[in-house]
Amino acid sequence: MTASYCARRRLRILRQVVGGAAGHLLDIGCGDGTFLLAARTAGWSVVGTEMNTAPARQAGLAVYPNISDMHSRAPFDAITLWHTFEHLAGPRAMLEDIRRLLSANGAQIIAVPNAGGLQARIFGPQWFHLDVPRHLCHFTRSSLANLLQSEGFLPSREWHQEFEYDLLGWSQSALNLLAPGRPNLFFDLLRGFQPPIGKLASAAAWLATVLSVSSMYTGNDLHHGPPERPDARQGRATSDKGVKVALLFVFFHRRLCGPLANSLFHHRLHSKARPKVPPKSHSKPLITKPMTPFKKLSIS
Repeated sequence: MTASYCARRRLRILRQVVGGAAGHLLDIGCGDGTFLLAARTAGWSVVGTEMNTAPARQAGLAVYPNISDMHSRAPFDAITLWHTFEHLAGPRAMLEDIRRLLSANGAQIIAVPNAGGLQARIFGPQWFHLDVPRHLCHFTRSSLANLLQSEGFLPSREWHQEFEYDLLGWSQSALNLLAPGRPNLFFDLLRGFQPPIGKLASAAAWLATVLSVSSMYTGNDLHHGPPERPDARQGRATSDKGVKVALLFVFFHRRLCGPLANSLFHHRLHSKARPKVPPKSHSKPLITKPMTPFKKLSIS
């Protein structure tokens, strides 16, 4: 359900940017092809790239492992990179390829974690979207715009919220801060990925999540007025409320973010410890078009 909602929202962005009739679409890093399927249903001619092509090909999509496979299929009216750009070792080289693949009036849509956003500034090295070593590059608004312009693209529109990424960013970053150790463990467990820590440690991580959220709720359940010592019944009631809130927290994330994680977060984590790098924040799609030639550009 969440992955379907995300695909529909991205399709709305595509329509707003391109306008007019559906055309020829390339999605770089298309995962299992959920977005491409939605675009094809909406009338687009679609193709994608992905390192692991099997899931998308099983869905009946034309997906290839390398961007070089796309030159014979160019030009494209739109090229999208939904949280793919930060995984690239050579983002500048990718932009050079994209410029050659785009039609004269084509549009490029890039979504990346926001390196200058509030989440990154608050959580620092505990920020969920830091995600080293899967994320190789991070960008602020200005650094991404400068990179795009240096490669001949003119940024025309921006968005600064993506609900599912923002939700996971706040919750998992807070848990990273409360329970230091292996980063993003709660997210790994949500998506059914078994990290190399053993079943006992995984069970302990689930319990720690429940207890952490429970303690946050219990600690904030304060009585107004003069201080008084709560009796045992009040203490148990407050504790019960905290556990219920924690279990709802886990259930909500599992139902909402579990399917999304399995659909969109298609690169598995490395088992090695992640090095620390400078902090960043949540998600920001940035739409660009070639600087020359161009006709209409909408700036907001």
